[in-house]
Amino acid sequence: MLGNHRLRWTAAPCINSKNLGGSTPWDDFTYTGQLTTKWSTDASVLRFMDYGNFMMFSCFRGVTYQSICIQQLGSDYVSLTGDIYVISQPTKSWEINGTPVNEAPAALYFGGTTYIYYSASYCWTANYCFGLLTWDGSTDPTDSSAWSKNDGCVSSSANGNYRIGSNGFFQSPDASQTWIVYHATEYTSGARNDNAYALSYPGLWDGYDFSGPVCALGSKAAGRFHIGDWVFGAVQGSNQSDPASGSYCEYLRIDQDFLFRIPKRTSFEVTPALSGTGISTLGVALFWSLQIPGSLEVPSETPVDVLVYGASSTIGLLAIQKNELVMGGAISGNGVQLPEPYGIPPRPEIGTWARSWYKTVQRLIEDGELRPRPVKLLPRRFEGIIEGLKMLKEGTVAGQNLVVLLENAE
Repeated sequence: MLGNHRLRWTAAPCINSKNLGGSTPWDDFTYTGQLTTKWSTDASVLRFMDYGNFMMFSCFRGVTYQSICIQQLGSDYVSLTGDIYVISQPTKSWEINGTPVNEAPAALYFGGTTYIYYSASYCWTANYCFGLLTWDGSTDPTDSSAWSKNDGCVSSSANGNYRIGSNGFFQSPDASQTWIVYHATEYTSGARNDNAYALSYPGLWDGYDFSGPVCALGSKAAGRFHIGDWVFGAVQGSNQSDPASGSYCEYLRIDQDFLFRIPKRTSFEVTPALSGTGISTLGVALFWSLQIPGSLEVPSETPVDVLVYGASSTIGLLAIQKNELVMGGAISGNGVQLPEPYGIPPRPEIGTWARSWYKTVQRLIEDGELRPRPVKLLPRRFEGIIEGLKMLKEGTVAGQNLVVLLENAE
């Protein structure tokens, strides 16, 4: 701000501030004063284009338990003005473990939306976790109704890291990713001691469906696939347990058993309309989850009625062809780590079943019994993407896939 760095910390507990005297964070700071005498801790800045800048922190302003509060930041950035407003209190079951607490708010501005990550529950327990507030984009941010709260922890103790909390966000060195840093301990009790440490991980890769040529083979894939084979499938994007699993990348790695070969009679441009995501969703929903009798190759002797809602979608049109429906990220059996309640625990038995399912579907694709839905090919590269988004916004797309080629498929 104003070309300067500022350091804010809690003492007593209340918020204090220092200004940097030089041009880098390693120069000397000068003490500028105490921002408030009210009980407050874990301060950070929250910015809005139309409402100005706020200091947000944890406080007891007219409430029984530690809550998330905001107060207008002065134009000098080292003073506060106006009233203190409470925008979040610990009322959910996952926010009251040990003692009801909302603290350590940190702003995230992503995709045009303003979020506040915060720490919930008592920090001496393993139930300490991240909560999430989302601004509606228009209401005065001092009004608690402007913020919607996530239904559960968006991230919690896992992978040997317990009592995670007090996070912050920063960009990767090349500014291509948003990273998060937070503290944790290796003790399962979540005890707060000198063993606490900081962790950071890059933003998750997104993207599910993919298609393209095979450019390298592992030892287990030898014989089944060859360099240059055109293939398609799907991976689980935005997976916290495998951050680089998304398909929005130039190259990806996948288990050969979850890969489909594109028939020679099928052009590369229409392959996205087959949808690896749709195929895995149909299989898990019908034959694993709902346990519908029969199979794709041997139908049930007793007909089973299935309601396909949204039949013009990719999954809907696939379902109509083979009387099927919905669900999917569990297909590999490895589980998917997502914010609760959306995560999927590991189920190896699903992965074992899915391998036979993929072989069955491959035969149907080869025999022409499972066909892609119609495709509309848009102009190349990013001009086509913008045109496609406009068509989706105007509601002029139904029963077909929009495909944009970024490069020539040869």
